[in-house]
Amino acid sequence: MTAYLFNADKFAFEVFADEIVVLDITEGTYFALGGWVVEIWPALAARQPVELIADAISQRYGVSGGTIADELSGLVAKLKDEAILRDAEPTDEGMVLAGATGDFRPLSFEKHVDMQDLLTLDPIHDVDPQKGWPSY
Repeated sequence: MTAYLFNADKFAFEVFADEIVVLDITEGTYFALGGWVVEIWPALAARQPVELIADAISQRYGVSGGTIADELSGLVAKLKDEAILRDAEPTDEGMVLAGATGDFRPLSFEKHVDMQDLLTLDPIHDVDPQKGWPSY
């Protein structure tokens, strides 16, 4: 079984009704994750086996296990490439999925760099005693 753990050392996330926003707190990059990831995020980020997650979603929506497994492995690869998820030993705790979000929607992954300057702004430490703020 394959499992992952959310990299809380570098990232923070917020779950909304139809998407998850993950923020890289060091670089200011943020990611928008959509589709059925909202339903699986608690399990995926907490070391639940991805094979069991894929089976549960396949049964919930009546979508082929192969389709779900392919979508999930593609998303996991992107999350690992960005270091959002790390390899981990699977947990033996029972799996908890969030409630269904409506009709089946494919997974989506968007990376945004447009707000890096704003998100990494540190006004306390960017003050120059001679020039004031900003110091650049």
